[in-house]
Amino acid sequence: MEFNSEEYSWKDISIIWLGRIVIRILEIKYKAKQELKPIYGRGSKPLALQSGNESYEGEIKLGQSEIEAAILKAQEIDPNYNVLHLPSTNITICYEKNGIVITDVCKGIKFKELEKALKQGDLDMEITLPWEGLDIEYNTLS
Repeated sequence: MEFNSEEYSWKDISIIWLGRIVIRILEIKYKAKQELKPIYGRGSKPLALQSGNESYEGEIKLGQSEIEAAILKAQEIDPNYNVLHLPSTNITICYEKNGIVITDVCKGIKFKELEKALKQGDLDMEITLPWEGLDIEYNTLS
């Protein structure tokens, strides 16, 4: 594939969650982390870095209408459920420009927190859902 200096922008992104494209998506963040431990021996500088466990986390910011739709989906499973009770799910992020689609998949995610808040003067509610997951597959070409 040739190098292309065009960057993806917000208008080039589609998020798929719970089997549908999310319309009222406001922000998405996700990252993979790996434990690193410096290995020391003679002298004061590390001789190597030992890698350990990996972890995956992120957050998604949605409009209230998307959260309410997710709560209804959860209540199909159990009437007492909310977004925190959903079974592990995937979030698929697609970046499309000039017919090339790059897809990242956040796998096996579960949400850690659900907070709703409004203050005087707000015209809409924005809700951020932090999550932890099992894996992130980056740069899957379609």
